[in-house]
This record gives sequence, C-alpha cells and structure tokens, in this order.
Amino acid sequence: MKSFIGLLKKEMLISRFWYITYLIIILVGLTGGAFFANRVDEPSMIGPMIIMFMPLQLFFLPLMVHSLLKTEGRTQLWLYNPQSSVKLLLAKVTTALMFQIISQILWISCGSIMMKLLNNQNISWKAIILTNVGLLSVGLYLTIWVIFLWTIYQSLGKFPSLRKFRWLAVLLVIIVYNTLETLFIKIGFIHDRVFKLTTSVNTTLGFTYKNDTGWTIIYEPIPVPILPIIFYTILSFILFIIASKLLDKKVEV
Repeated sequence: MKSFIGLLKKEMLISRFWYITYLIIILVGLTGGAFFANRVDEPSMIGPMIIMFMPLQLFFLPLMVHSLLKTEGRTQLWLYNPQSSVKLLLAKVTTALMFQIISQILWISCGSIMMKLLNNQNISWKAIILTNVGLLSVGLYLTIWVIFLWTIYQSLGKFPSLRKFRWLAVLLVIIVYNTLETLFIKIGFIHDRVFKLTTSVNTTLGFTYKNDTGWTIIYEPIPVPILPIIFYTILSFILFIIASKLLDKKVEV
C-alpha cells in the first residue's frame, strides 16, 4: 500500500502544473461566461454555458493519462521501476480520476452559485450528479482504451521491422473493433435483447428559452441500457489486464 501511495504522489507531482493550468482555465471560463451574461443583460445564459461545456470534461481524464504515459515513454523510468505494471498504470488512472472528480465538483459548484446569484435559478442536484457520473464513466472507459492502445504502440517498438508502422497497427485495432461491434449490434435478435433491459435515469438533456424566464435547463428521464454497461465494464477490465501484461513484457526486455 505504501508503494502505491508513493506512486500516486509521484504522478501528482508530475501532473500538478498541467492540472493547475486546467483549473485556471475552468475558473477563467466560468468568470468570463458570467461577465458576458451580465454584460448582455441575459443572466440566464450562464446556465446553457455551463451545460454546453460539461461534455468537454470527459476528455480531461484520457488526455491526462495519455500525458503521463508519454512522460514515462520519453524518460523510460518505468523500465527501472520495481513495481508491477498493474500498479504503475493504476496509479496514473487513480491520479487522473481524483483530479477529474475535483474539477467536476469545482465546475458544478461554481456554476450553480453563479446561476443562483445571477438568475436566482436552482438546479436539480440529482440530475447533475447523475450526468457527471455518466461523463466520468465514459471518460474512464476512453482512458482504458488510451492505455491499451499506448501499450500496443510501445510493445511493437521492440520489433525494428514494425517500428515505423506502429500507428498503423493502432489504427487497425480501432477500426477492427468498431467494425465488429457495429456488425454485432446490427444483428436483430442481439440488438433487441441488449437494449431491452433498461433503467430510467433523470438527467440534464439541454436547455430551452422562454421570453418570460429566459434560458432554463431541461431535465428529463432517459432509458439507460444495463447490459451494455456491464459489457463495457468487463471489456475495460480485460483491456487493462492485457495492457498490464504487454507492459510487463516490455519491461522485461
């Protein structure tokens, strides 16, 4: 446990400048949006601005992990680290996940305060939380794919004849997987069964404008298929394990 905490501290130190810059951008964006909404005398506009930029949050997690992986690939320090590849990768994911959660809490907290002060508009915290959990889950899934594809790219580097074609191999993996998934889902009886079992989740879908109230956030229940969530969870676990094994073999070399 101490070794893993040590890895977390190392990852936080490596990424602290990048993350602080990201937080500053968030605060500047919120402040600028509030100033603009007040300047055009449309305080309700701060709501759509907050919702519109929320999806950008899901790219933070994979981009940050990719940045940490690039640092390892550039310095090659991971070749001499006695910790297992599972711990090395898990420390990066955990660090990025912690930073991601903090940034989303900051974004929503500051946004809700601004909406209350500028437009006296309350938000549905349950819907906002569920929306953020969804964004976080998608971001985590994309992060696992980033790790998996990065390890494939690094593993192929030990073959001189394939070194120049590593990006082609990564692209081929993406194309093959998406093609197989699309063909699989298009099968009628599979599609019907996969999307039959659903649960209703009340979330934020967008916003609407009325002359008397201005911009208002729309909250509506949407059906969320359960089986795809289970499948992508298992797939993420499998991809992570494969990535760890590939990285172990790379370190052995």
